[in-house]
Amino acid sequence: LCRPSESRMRLLVFLAVALTSGLAHAAAPVRVYLNREGATLVGGQDAPTRDRSVIAGAVDGGSVTVPPFAGGDRRWRGIVACVRRQFAPFAVELVDVRPTAGPYTMIMVGGDPGLLGMGGGVSGIAPADGEVLREAVGFAFAALLDNDVDATCTTVAHEVGHTLGFSHNFAASRDG
Repeated sequence: LCRPSESRMRLLVFLAVALTSGLAHAAAPVRVYLNREGATLVGGQDAPTRDRSVIAGAVDGGSVTVPPFAGGDRRWRGIVACVRRQFAPFAVELVDVRPTAGPYTMIMVGGDPGLLGMGGGVSGIAPADGEVLREAVGFAFAALLDNDVDATCTTVAHEVGHTLGFSHNFAASRDG
């Protein structure tokens, strides 16, 4: 879970760790699709090509309809450009048109955390298990963020970081 006030600092940590983790030199890029169109996701093991999400499965009824991004084309282009800049040094291919072949992670950009039964302080959520997930489904709640370019970019990048294997548990040691 990500709260707006925590996002920017955590993103910097994600990106710093990624530089030292080898992600910048991965053999095959990780494709990430930013979905602005909305979709109805059903529960099940994450499968973006089939609109299946383990997170959506936890919602009462086992599915969730995420509305389209409501911030307009200009803001959308700003968000996509910003997220691309964040991941430019890494083996991450960021697209905003749904791929027709091959694996990809999908970040739903739109709606609010109430869609998933979460409180208003959560700006995004994505699966994370310490490994690169090439077929994950995450959420960035742009409506909660008033479709703000910087805040939505930071949240999207943060949630993509989770799908790349990063958690919230990074801490610097004062001893070393």
